[in-house]
Amino acid sequence: MFECDNCSKQFVSTDELERVFPDIPDLAQRLDPGGIVPAGECTDCGTLVYPVGVTMPGMFHVTLSLWYADQRVKDLLTCATEGDVRYWCKIVEFRYPTTVEASSVQFPHIELPFMKGGGFKLADVEGEQEFIRPWVTRDTLATGLQVMAVKYPKHFHDFQMENEDAETGDVFLQCCVLDEIVFG
Repeated sequence: MFECDNCSKQFVSTDELERVFPDIPDLAQRLDPGGIVPAGECTDCGTLVYPVGVTMPGMFHVTLSLWYADQRVKDLLTCATEGDVRYWCKIVEFRYPTTVEASSVQFPHIELPFMKGGGFKLADVEGEQEFIRPWVTRDTLATGLQVMAVKYPKHFHDFQMENEDAETGDVFLQCCVLDEIVFG
């Protein structure tokens, strides 16, 4: 049994839903970290539909909160910025915290997002794509990890297993600023 979170319409199976997980538009923006993953979208109002209780025979529902050390995310960001993302984006501006001298930052594209008030701005190399979040900051990186975990579990798994590479980094950076893979 499934129920719409807005209008309370009930559905017996996911076959009755308009869209089914994971093919729900803008899903990452509609989820709360640590929240229940929806089954799909309501056919009447388009709101997310969730399982009612834990009455799905043969299924267990698990919600996880995962924590990663800054260094792991720096490693992933390094894969992105030092990999081959230059085909779709370029760094156009650095933002240094007021308490930090620019000359003291050796790798601004890696270090600044982890400093309070720091980050860097990305732009499309062709000037055709508008980024949802052009500034790469600590919050942007957290959002990118969440998006990658939900939409691109294979790449997230590679990150979890410490097997990330330039492709994983590329996917991650696109998740950070675009919420999906648009390029490549």
